Amino acid sequence: MVLRSAFSVAVLFLPAACGKSVSTEPQTKASNEASEVALLIDAAPAPPTADSAISNARTAPPGWKRYENVGYSVTAPPAPPKNTDFGDSAELQGLTLAGQEFRFADCFAQVMRLHYGGSEEFDIEKGLDGGIEKMLANIGVKKTESSREPNEGRIARQYQVEGTWKGTQIQGLGRGIAADDKTVIIVNAFWQATDTTCPELGEFFVNSLAVEVK
Repeated sequence: MVLRSAFSVAVLFLPAACGKSVSTEPQTKASNEASEVALLIDAAPAPPTADSAISNARTAPPGWKRYENVGYSVTAPPAPPKNTDFGDSAELQGLTLAGQEFRFADCFAQVMRLHYGGSEEFDIEKGLDGGIEKMLANIGVKKTESSREPNEGRIARQYQVEGTWKGTQIQGLGRGIAADDKTVIIVNAFWQATDTTCPELGEFFVNSLAVEVK
């Protein structure tokens, strides 16, 4: 199974004053190629377990370390992540999209930062929800559980997802946080539904997200 990045077609529903969605697709062939990371799951799937609930991992797996980027940090495997920087949107001046993509075990994970630096009014909740929905739609999954519990006083979303990718059942989870009134950080992790290792690793990765506003 090949699972490609949701970065390449993520869309942010932006300023309420605009009244339309804004595409954040890269504008060049080079940036398009840089945005695609494949997850290959070629091993025989592990048998499903009776308890498929995602565990509450609290201890970092051996060798994992902290990675810092603009506005956020996460704990991930030592293999360097793929940095993705799309720069300014051609459709709305001041909108930028950048992030990182990670692979561990048979999991695919990503962190995306959406920032609007323009002068128009920005609906931060619409931006957060729209960014999450478009990223999930690109992977082909839908929310099965979600909550709107704040994260350290910030507007936030937590969710679990499932869906089908080219005939293979996929599960995952994610979190979105409004870092400030014009910045959104979204983190996701996905894996094959019958995988028994990735749920715990994926949850630890997603829960390791720390938002930093300077």
